[in-house]
Amino acid sequence: MTKKIISIFVSLILIAIIFSSCGKDEVRTVLTTAEETTEQQSLEESTIDIDITKLLNVDDTWQDKYALSYSYYDSSSGESTIAEGKIGDYYQSMDYSSGTIVYLTQENGYMIEYMLNHSTKTGTAAVVTDSDVSSSSSGFVMLSTVDPLFPQYKNVVEVGTDYVCKRPAVRYRQTQSDSSGKADKIAYVWVDSQYGFASKCELYDAESRKLLMRWELKSFTRNVKENSVKIDLSKYKITDETESSTAE
Repeated sequence: MTKKIISIFVSLILIAIIFSSCGKDEVRTVLTTAEETTEQQSLEESTIDIDITKLLNVDDTWQDKYALSYSYYDSSSGESTIAEGKIGDYYQSMDYSSGTIVYLTQENGYMIEYMLNHSTKTGTAAVVTDSDVSSSSSGFVMLSTVDPLFPQYKNVVEVGTDYVCKRPAVRYRQTQSDSSGKADKIAYVWVDSQYGFASKCELYDAESRKLLMRWELKSFTRNVKENSVKIDLSKYKITDETESSTAE
């Protein structure tokens, strides 16, 4: 992952957006605090009796073939725009603020991770022995996946419908309280009506109303062609491959 994407996940942990596994590569988005107990306890306390008619229709079929871009902001590192594309045995992600590209390919049964610098046309490569491109979760996938139970949390309220990137979405407000029960942080989450991912999210400090974090989908298509994702590595000076590594 790029340093920027790594910093995104660190920031999410620090501001208490907890991501936990759901199925193979899905991640649940749960607004909570680092001091709380287990996720299961939090889930039991924050949900009502399950009404299956209100479950989110989460459809991850788009994840094997897509091109998208999104903006990301946090109060500590500012804003950047990230573009991603994935099809077949190829995936790439570019952070426009740094010019860093993560490029994954499947070669001879192994996944190769290239870290490329768009400006200097240099990069490194590493063999990832315990993963493959098809099962790898991208930055946007991990950032935006929503628990199907999300609308039924007691601290979640549906506040209307909207459009994000010209795509219909349902807008929710989620309030996080501190140990005394006082509102601590407030998140607004826009859930894509077709695929059920969070196409936009804004997190605020409840008292000061300061924006702490935001991401927003800027473009999205499934009509992606392989040549638009593949990178001509002959244009880059790739250093000797590092020792075989494992996927994180």
